Amino acid sequence: MKFELAPLAPAYVNPTYGMQLTGASTGMSGFHDIFQHTGTSARAMLIAAAAAEWKVDPERCTTSNGYVLVPGTVKRLSYGELAKAAASLPAPKPAAAKSSRVEMITKPRLDIPSKVNGSAIYAIDVKLPHMLYAAVAMSPVFGGTIKSYDGKGGDVRKRRTKRHATFQRHCSRRRRLVDSAKRASRATTTMGHHGV
Repeated sequence: MKFELAPLAPAYVNPTYGMQLTGASTGMSGFHDIFQHTGTSARAMLIAAAAAEWKVDPERCTTSNGYVLVPGTVKRLSYGELAKAAASLPAPKPAAAKSSRVEMITKPRLDIPSKVNGSAIYAIDVKLPHMLYAAVAMSPVFGGTIKSYDGKGGDVRKRRTKRHATFQRHCSRRRRLVDSAKRASRATTTMGHHGV
């Protein structure tokens, strides 16, 4: 899976705030209609791809647990197997991508135990040997620029290699803790799943 940062554009404006941001748990509620349209569009395209492969009416097809299938037959293809063909199809118009179908799925939440028992490590909790701290110094006047710099603290770039190695060791330790938490976790949460 690949991702990229959204550019500054109206299409990414959070409907809840009217601004391009996510926060206050509005990621799902604010974009619900967009997500539902995206999910139902993807489902329709996957079904169309499978129907074309099998040479059957798309109305005979349905989806379940990551597969497109034809009930009462052995025809069954995974979303992954259909992804390339489906991606080449035109996306349905919003009016054609409406769906009242809602499925409830249960997925484990691996982060809950550590957040509840206080063992979760956040960025503000990280303390490394010889850690350096930095702060942005704002000019007291508009348009001000740096007049001088004494450099008594030394060149941070020269010490970067050592700090980076220490940070890498910390990351390795953190990954081991996370893996351990995953194995120990049994917490689950129920989420709504629309369309796909």
